[in-house]
Amino acid sequence: MKDQIHIRTATEKDFEKIFLIMTDILVTHVSTDEILKLKIAELKNEIIGFLNGAPPLALWNIPERKTFVIEEMAVHSSIRSKGIGSELIKFIENYTKKKGFKKIAASSNISRTKAHRFYINNNF
Repeated sequence: MKDQIHIRTATEKDFEKIFLIMTDILVTHVSTDEILKLKIAELKNEIIGFLNGAPPLALWNIPERKTFVIEEMAVHSSIRSKGIGSELIKFIENYTKKKGFKKIAASSNISRTKAHRFYINNNF
């Protein structure tokens, strides 16, 4: 079997199957109420931002699952610097506290300097 395995870079058409494998892992190690479903910020029935996160599927975080990671968060460029991102952070802080998490981390590309400044200003 090992000699028949081919390793390659994933493509967009692979995402559904990858998601199914990840779901299998999540169901095994993380209860569904621990997974933050995509949350949206709305203003006058318009989506202006979103936040998504979950406990990392890493050996250092299983089974205790004390750390929660914000994977994606963004606010529409036309309405940034109005406190919407901070409201999303407050939401996640309350959510994770209720679920028993001890730490929140944020995942962000090093080149996103404005995002890093935002997280630092929000005590990350």
